[in-house]
Amino acid sequence: MRKKVLPLAFVLLLGFALVLSGCGGNAAPADPPAPPAPPAGQAETPPTPPPAVGKEMGDFKWTQDNIASIPPMLIRDPFIELLGQTDQPIPYYYDEVVKLAGHSCGATASSWLMVQKVFDELFPNEVPIRGKIKITAPGPADEWLLGVFGDIFCFLTGAAGPSGFPGTEFGKTFNRRNTMIYPEEQNGGAPPTLVWVFERIDTGKKVGVKFAVTNVQPQPTAERQEMSGKLVDGTATDEERADWVKYWNSRNDYVFEHADELITLVPME
Repeated sequence: MRKKVLPLAFVLLLGFALVLSGCGGNAAPADPPAPPAPPAGQAETPPTPPPAVGKEMGDFKWTQDNIASIPPMLIRDPFIELLGQTDQPIPYYYDEVVKLAGHSCGATASSWLMVQKVFDELFPNEVPIRGKIKITAPGPADEWLLGVFGDIFCFLTGAAGPSGFPGTEFGKTFNRRNTMIYPEEQNGGAPPTLVWVFERIDTGKKVGVKFAVTNVQPQPTAERQEMSGKLVDGTATDEERADWVKYWNSRNDYVFEHADELITLVPME
């Protein structure tokens, strides 16, 4: 009798052990074994990081060449350099200005070119420095399209209004607050006569700049303005829409192609 009991007890104990070890049908699967350690003297291979998101990724493409083909501006930002986030000039692209404004037009194109000409004047022998510019507008932000120009100027130069970065523990060197100044009183002048004043904070050198918007071709007409409304309310035909889109973007092309005629630097004492 004892000979039969011992094998039976052994079988029961073995089954109970298998259940506890996770081999039962309802048990959670065991953790996978750890990968073998690399041979002595050989470093462990780090996991491959995900690809960085850049301008070259994705299928997005601008349908207007004058947005994607404009060469970038290279601008230094000493604050970013201080924080160890780059050690070289940063490329700023025209399509970033388009994203900021929400569209490309004569104002965005001329704003880009106005800053470019100001940089050439204020930083003639060096890479332009972001955060070293104070700007005075010719009128309030809500007069004409001055606020549109001002937003783009701030993006490229680092100038800012009351909401700008105050420098905090880094001191006045990196203050951006209240370096974009809009006067309270309306200017009342025609857009081609409105002069923006840019000043280097570190040297005090100033230059004015203005844009002859009324010289941009083709000229807007009453029919074009009416067509704008038809585009908005959806009553324009496909042919009308295509013609209007060509007209709008050809004006942008004109600004880029005739920058020296449309944008004028004004000497400041």
